[in-house]
Amino acid sequence: VPITASPTLILPTPGPNVAPLKLNWYYNWNYRSTETPSPFESKFFVPMVWCAAKTSDGVGANHINAAKLQQLAAAYPGRVWLVFNEPDFPAAVNQNGVYSFQQCAKWVCKIVQEQNPQENYPCVWGGNSGTPTPNPTVQVTLQTKMAELTADRFAEVSDILKTVDPTAKVYCCGNFFAYNTDWWEDFKNHLRTHHSGVKIDGVAIHAYPWTRSTLCLGGAADIWTTCLIDVLTEFRSMHEAELISPDSVLVPDAPLWITEYGYLLYQGPTATPGTPTASQVVNTLMNPLVDW
Repeated sequence: VPITASPTLILPTPGPNVAPLKLNWYYNWNYRSTETPSPFESKFFVPMVWCAAKTSDGVGANHINAAKLQQLAAAYPGRVWLVFNEPDFPAAVNQNGVYSFQQCAKWVCKIVQEQNPQENYPCVWGGNSGTPTPNPTVQVTLQTKMAELTADRFAEVSDILKTVDPTAKVYCCGNFFAYNTDWWEDFKNHLRTHHSGVKIDGVAIHAYPWTRSTLCLGGAADIWTTCLIDVLTEFRSMHEAELISPDSVLVPDAPLWITEYGYLLYQGPTATPGTPTASQVVNTLMNPLVDW
């Protein structure tokens, strides 16, 4: 999706020469950059509020600095803001059999845990963690509360930004999953019910084959033709259905962005098949997804 861009692309240096890619936007998972000149000086730059924790949560992270966000939104009006990075990341198992949430979901779980001490919600469990595996009801309730908290914090960030810049476009949420999930439904329903005045200006998702992101786990040559396009087309259809819903949480014509995709050498329970060449990755994944 093109963004009206200034002539100069400002990227951290030293770094690769990206001019041949003809980029018209980029992000670096951050908005509080210490780079000089600031990436905000280029309209190519899309800032991100990486996760949902505040100092007052007491979990050891501060992703939402309201004063800084309002300062930047006022100084650089009309920006697209990416809000959160994989708050729906599922609990993944490591080689020791320990399950844990990662990415933004790690901090969302910690906040829910801090807010509900009597419930003993686990963010890490199994294996040698010392915490027993939660029963399915506890796990489902925890994930629902994580989705609802994320919706509350998304609404908060949206209000912070749009109070000083009504032209800001606030996108959600860098979802790990490229298909419909209970988490995404819980998130949208909570936003719809408790924050009816807040709308999502665009939806950002990630699409990684050979992981649970897409559940496309077949052979490298077949990923695109037999799985990935079907998964993404189904998500797009669901997105379009939300757009025309009478109580949609999306603004009209809210775009769908794939903000991360690629080949991962995954060593989990379902390992990535083989070691494809660069040419195979380009021809069976990268170029087809760009075309789509």
